[in-house]
Amino acid sequence: MRGGTHPVFLSKFCGVVTMLSKLRGLALKKTGVEERIFKHTVILRVNLFLMILYFIIFTVLSALFHATQGAIFGGSGLFLMSLLLYATYRGWSNVAAEVYCILLSAVSMCVSILYGSGASPMIILLIQIMVLFTVNLLNLRNRLAFTAMLVAYYLFLFNFMEMSTPVYALDDLELNLFRLLHIYTGAFITFGIMGVTTVDSQLWEKDLIERNASLRTLAAYDSLTGISNRTAIMEMLNKATELYRKARMDALTVAIADIDFFKKVNDTYGHICGDIVLKEVAFLMRDFMEDKGKVGRWGGEEFLFIFYNMNGEQAERELYDLQSKLRNLVVNYESYSFSVTLTFGVAEYSSVRDVIDTIGEADRKLYMGKQSGRNVIVF
Repeated sequence: MRGGTHPVFLSKFCGVVTMLSKLRGLALKKTGVEERIFKHTVILRVNLFLMILYFIIFTVLSALFHATQGAIFGGSGLFLMSLLLYATYRGWSNVAAEVYCILLSAVSMCVSILYGSGASPMIILLIQIMVLFTVNLLNLRNRLAFTAMLVAYYLFLFNFMEMSTPVYALDDLELNLFRLLHIYTGAFITFGIMGVTTVDSQLWEKDLIERNASLRTLAAYDSLTGISNRTAIMEMLNKATELYRKARMDALTVAIADIDFFKKVNDTYGHICGDIVLKEVAFLMRDFMEDKGKVGRWGGEEFLFIFYNMNGEQAERELYDLQSKLRNLVVNYESYSFSVTLTFGVAEYSSVRDVIDTIGEADRKLYMGKQSGRNVIVF
């Protein structure tokens, strides 16, 4: 007997999960909804879903207690809430929210007239205020003014209920059922709003993190070649010098490279071809430096290399290897094929001088290489 109840329970549980999943899909559906008001639309839909459920239960209870007018009111409320829910899928979320907020005042009035204050219709005031401050209808000043009007309205309603006799005199059990209906409706709407707001905040935070990461990537890499830009490679060099000063690095060498006769490439084949040359050379350099250090675009057709744990002689030998690989690089553009060469200036860093002086020395040696015929490494 016990074993037979498990499949039934599991089937019911799966049915509830499926139903909740479908409701979630309906709440998050973006039909006719602008991105900037999507969160407010989801909050409104959650409210309307729960108010539809509220009116279904309200109608059933009214019918059970033979409150004909209450059942008619419940059916009317069910129809209006369903109509407003439909409006959110037609791009009329703002109008639906305004009508919904006004209708809640009418709901509290009708419940008060039908069943009196014992049914706790005042809870609807809290729902109105929550909707007012979570759905983007008015600016803050107007929201505060509308809230003051609501409080005044409910004070009037409370006095009205105290002085008048409800249409239906319900016993304590029946009033308790309506009271619980209002309490649980208010609670579920509160949890629903909190849930949507929390999830939206998490998504916003995640999106912000991703955007910041994207901005950092854009700020650190050269848009044409995909390797580090001047700012990023300079930051890497400064960090490397700090490690060197703290004796966490045995040696540090800097090199500057310049593509030979690059202006001639642009003038002969065009700037598009020049961009292709820069990309091809940068890709080769990046792969070559993967386990040796870093390379970045210094500006124009110049590149700056950082060799970690290598003195000048070691870096020079590595650059001869790179130079031989560059000789095998053939650039194809339209019907043209040609090779490119680079000139290098190398300088070993020392803690007794500034890093800018090291870069300046490498740059002077690069100039010496160009003066001596290019396609050389000067250390």
